[in-house]
Amino acid sequence: MVVANNAIRLREIQAAVIADQGAFRNINSVSLATIDRVLKRNHVRMKQLYRVPFQRNSDIVKEARFQYVQRIMELEAEGAHHKFIFVDEAGFNLCKVRRRGRNIIGQRATVTVPGQRGANITMCAAISNDGVLCHIPTIGPYNTERLITFLDALKDLLIPPEERGLLRPGMTLYVIIWDNVAFHHSRLVNEWFAAQPRIMIQFLPAYSPFLNPIEEFFSAGGGGGRVRPHVFITITSDIIQGVAPGIKLLGMSDTPLAIIYCDVPAASIHGLKEGHPVMWLMVINLPPPCRK
Repeated sequence: MVVANNAIRLREIQAAVIADQGAFRNINSVSLATIDRVLKRNHVRMKQLYRVPFQRNSDIVKEARFQYVQRIMELEAEGAHHKFIFVDEAGFNLCKVRRRGRNIIGQRATVTVPGQRGANITMCAAISNDGVLCHIPTIGPYNTERLITFLDALKDLLIPPEERGLLRPGMTLYVIIWDNVAFHHSRLVNEWFAAQPRIMIQFLPAYSPFLNPIEEFFSAGGGGGRVRPHVFITITSDIIQGVAPGIKLLGMSDTPLAIIYCDVPAASIHGLKEGHPVMWLMVINLPPPCRK
């Protein structure tokens, strides 16, 4: 019963046991304490419920995932070389401080924080097997106009000026893989891809973020301010202007796929060895209250 329904209550188990005269014959009463003791004996514990949309594993979604994998395999089998580029947007707030601290027993542990959380930052990034290709931060959410700007910057990095607008045998074709957010389907975005002979688009199936490696890339850096609580990430003029040199590198040991190398002295990052794989995050400042 518990395996079939993780949200079942002890009283519901009690009622089901008493009502079932097949498996639990001659059991007319059972206490909640007994049920709880039996569950613990079988290594069943109370846990926080994780909400899973019922459509996530429906037959339609499974078929869409199968068709997506088939499409990727077809592209890899074609004569022309295809390079897959994974694109996604992630929003986060840069005002992060420690969540846990120390103080004398009986006294609350406090930390001074700003009265407001500050502006939210949205980062659009693209990665491939070669690492991070492009990343542009902006204040506020991404929209069609900002996405077109990002795609133009990505195209400039992928295709040399003398090859733009050309499609010849032997040229690499690029496949942009991303999710189904609304502005990814906008008319301007579709027109942009129609004008690019060497760049095509491939949408992920619904409820399938695990098929996009960049999701893990963002999740590795999303808690950076909490994993390393001495780092206090702040907004700078470079971020406001969206300037690429404003991006610095912060050591992250668990970054999947997005492996690049530090462009600042390794000694300036605590605990980072020379040549250690790291991932990018925003430029950082260390205010005096956060220094160790």
